[in-house]
Amino acid sequence: MKTPASQSADQGRGVVLLEDGATILHERVFLRLIQYPSGISVLERALEQDDGMRLVQIYALDGASDLHDFATADPYYDSLEVAYEAVQARYPAAVSERDKQACSDGEPGRLIDCVGDIARCRDEGELTGHVRRIVRAMGADQWTYQSISCDERAEAIKHCYLIGCAPGWIQRYLRDKRFMTDPFVEYARRNVTPVTGSMIGLADEAPRLVADARRYGVNSQMIVPVHAPASEVIGLLHVSHRRDPQQGGETLLWNSRVLFGALAGQLLGWQLTTVRRMAVDSFELDPSELDVLRVLCAGGYAHNVADMLRTSVRRVHRVVYPRICDKMRVSRIDEARKLAVTYGLIELRQGDGYTSK
Repeated sequence: MKTPASQSADQGRGVVLLEDGATILHERVFLRLIQYPSGISVLERALEQDDGMRLVQIYALDGASDLHDFATADPYYDSLEVAYEAVQARYPAAVSERDKQACSDGEPGRLIDCVGDIARCRDEGELTGHVRRIVRAMGADQWTYQSISCDERAEAIKHCYLIGCAPGWIQRYLRDKRFMTDPFVEYARRNVTPVTGSMIGLADEAPRLVADARRYGVNSQMIVPVHAPASEVIGLLHVSHRRDPQQGGETLLWNSRVLFGALAGQLLGWQLTTVRRMAVDSFELDPSELDVLRVLCAGGYAHNVADMLRTSVRRVHRVVYPRICDKMRVSRIDEARKLAVTYGLIELRQGDGYTSK
């Protein structure tokens, strides 16, 4: 299912140079090569399962070797070989000069400025390159940023990974579905403070996970969880060092935990802002319709919406709700409300809240 090079990605922020994929047993795998205005090319690999789970990897390409490493580490490479060859043929062998520059010499004040600059990144390619520079300046060797989108039962329905580690490591991690039993992920669901592998007994709890990580130079590990208020998205920044914990690898990471915390918060903020902007553009909701969803997300009912719009409850049910549902491509207003929460369309303001009908 190849697409023409002129197709836009993410509402005009980038151009899809090629899209291809395959169905393998009960899973569907899609590859997209995207060229962004920043000059950085991104390979996006999405795997969709029959149970609704979606796993997305975003890998900014620095050169042809990056593409080769990612492709050959793919557990479905045999089935996707033709697709990867097509990506290789379309991949422009240009590397952004900006991405080659160092962020700083590791001085804390300068690093904070670099972290703040994340908000200016225009796309995933530019973002990944910027984070790569920051993480290296903080002393880590490899990193990933994982966002987990959950439904109302707190069950994960989408995992998305920005990749700054050895491709073989993340491919193996996903192939073996380590995210389902990873102690770091379980910790991130309930906590917002940084933690190292030694602190949660990672080697005892998940010895195979630790052994796999060591094959790729991931010897000391630390995660920084981050949660967004009134959102069903969890962020998890994972950083690692080639030194063992006994050799001070974890100490190097731990000493920069405050800066890594700031970085994780900025990444989640960038993600939510981007998703919100794309959703608003896609659904084409006007300000009054967003206000309706805000009332519903705050616990309001049709009569609260009617009071706000100065109209009748009958019109709310017959006109307002159907119009919103039509734009958001759902059948019920409650589904629209859930989507509004998922995409971060609504930011509840002080004083919002309804307690009864």
